[in-house]
Amino acid sequence: MKAVRILVTLILLSPVLASAVLAQGWTTYTNARYGAKADVPPGFEPAGPEARNSDGLIFRSHDGGFLTIYGADVPGRNFEAKIQEMMAHEKSYNGWNINAHRITPDWAEFSSDMGSRHLRVRAIASCNGRQVVVTRFEFSGNQKAISDRIKSSLQAVRAKSC
Repeated sequence: MKAVRILVTLILLSPVLASAVLAQGWTTYTNARYGAKADVPPGFEPAGPEARNSDGLIFRSHDGGFLTIYGADVPGRNFEAKIQEMMAHEKSYNGWNINAHRITPDWAEFSSDMGSRHLRVRAIASCNGRQVVVTRFEFSGNQKAISDRIKSSLQAVRAKSC
């Protein structure tokens, strides 16, 4: 009977334990210029210094994953046009064919899959529509939990340029 209680307790605690394990080693990056703030998974290190114009930072993992957290200006406060421009850039410059997207007045997401490689992008309008903050996560294999955490962690915080 005691063994059954222990087993039931472990089963009930497993989501809590899984969350605690997933949370270990995560850090947060905040871009001062645009106010892009997001979580960075364990094993991702800066690929170099912050961009010279201070718009963001690229993180790289040992297995070839890339996470970019950055901000940008939105010409004419046209958020939808900015997202369309970003999707076109992914196709022409990086070869991604966007297979899913959703654009609202305040946020957007788009994604692409090429075999075992995946792209997940989330953007939030900020600074009264004058700017956008973005996470761009490129990875191999199944990293849905990591991708979901990165996506949900994106925030637009106080920015120098706003």
